[in-house]
Amino acid sequence: MFVFPIGDLRDEAACLGWLEQDLYSESLRCPRCGSTNRRDFRRYQAFPRYRCRDCQRPYTLVTGTAFEKTRPQPSIIVLLRRGVTQGGVPPSWPRRST
Repeated sequence: MFVFPIGDLRDEAACLGWLEQDLYSESLRCPRCGSTNRRDFRRYQAFPRYRCRDCQRPYTLVTGTAFEKTRPQPSIIVLLRRGVTQGGVPPSWPRRST
């Protein structure tokens, strides 16, 4: 069962930590070369931007994911991922019959 207390969603830093742990089970890696050797580059919207020390490519936590071209806050992405992992559709919404 997926458990994420709703009170923790008030803290964007906690949401960033949860997203990094959820999206990258081992550790955040450069999308180009796979290196874990990174440095903080700058803040990009709601997500910190990193630069790979090996290939010099900048990337964020959501680079290479479905959320890459979107601009929601980390807490919104956590809620979306939480909905997907718990069945995807709240029980109050009508389900499509196939």
